[in-house]
Amino acid sequence: MMKTVVIIGGGISGYMTANYLVSLKEVGSVVLVYSDSIPPIGVGEGVALNFLNYLSSVNIDIDEFKSFTKATRKYGVAYKGWWDNDFVNVFLSEANPQKLNNLSEDMLSHADIDYTEDYAIHYDCDKAIELFKNKVESNSKFSSIEGIASVNFEGDSVASIEVNGSIIKADYYVNCAKSGLFNEEYIELNDYNNSAITCHIEGESGFEYTEAKTMSAGWRWGIPLNGKTGYGYVYNDNFISDEDAKVEFLDSLGNPNLDTKVIKYQAKFTENPFQSNYATIGLAQSFLDPLDTSSIIMTVNGITEVGRIFKGYERRDVNYRYLEEVSMYIKHLNSQYTHQKRTEPYWVAKRDANLRTEPKDMSNSINSVTFFTYVGRGFIDPYNFI
Repeated sequence: MMKTVVIIGGGISGYMTANYLVSLKEVGSVVLVYSDSIPPIGVGEGVALNFLNYLSSVNIDIDEFKSFTKATRKYGVAYKGWWDNDFVNVFLSEANPQKLNNLSEDMLSHADIDYTEDYAIHYDCDKAIELFKNKVESNSKFSSIEGIASVNFEGDSVASIEVNGSIIKADYYVNCAKSGLFNEEYIELNDYNNSAITCHIEGESGFEYTEAKTMSAGWRWGIPLNGKTGYGYVYNDNFISDEDAKVEFLDSLGNPNLDTKVIKYQAKFTENPFQSNYATIGLAQSFLDPLDTSSIIMTVNGITEVGRIFKGYERRDVNYRYLEEVSMYIKHLNSQYTHQKRTEPYWVAKRDANLRTEPKDMSNSINSVTFFTYVGRGFIDPYNFI
């Protein structure tokens, strides 16, 4: 029997989940509950390669997506100020590891760089939401309701939700709205960043990578789009005030008059997001750090896991894979913050905290995500690594 599904949340994870689920033969109908009073964060987004696979799975043409969302190609991540030398972690295929180079700024400025054919994209998040919404609304399986949802439980299962005084029942429910809607319990990472200031600068950027530049109490991203570049300063407000962070951020961009927005958040993850008849996806599931786009990667993977559950996979195994992924990204993020040479109190505290828990043999904590970063920094030789 085909399943009926309710998705709560009208941000990008909600509409991405809806597009995927209506494409499954196991799903008969999808109802999405959204609220215009809860606006999406809506910053520029840099994604990894699995996002392009997601677009293909829901029959969205990559060229159409790029055009609509003002997208640009993303050939990798440029780390600036983390170590003695800046470097770029270039996307590459496993068959061509020799194409990973420590690219200088001069090399990056040349148009004839021998990039691999593997690339991701940067896109305007608000435009992406609009496109995903337009696509799914044309599907006969889909409908939506505006309102604030409350959840009714029966034992360990969701029995129904209530929206605008009406009771809605389904076979399966997905929280893409907010932390704790399904009474999720979270592990908080209080040593991680908890604030971000964002802005954008009109005009072309002149680069085709995600910038990750260290600042005194965190790091600054740069995401180029067609016609503008989005910037953000991710920091820990225990080490710098919002006002001082704003001054440092705008000074680094050379313009003290840019319009900015401050975002507060708690780094955390829920241990078991896939339950008997419901799941938690997107920022409601986990948020660690914007570095290396782990959140959008985990969102795509979480959406796919719901599909696997509908095809008969055990949720115990799905939760296990999810926790392995969280562990991998925590190790990766810790490695980034540990192996750097800045001397401000923020960076010293991050380095000292992580060194207390990292294995003496650094290779023991290396995973596929961390591997190429370590190669780029010269920590390991990719041809002699075991």
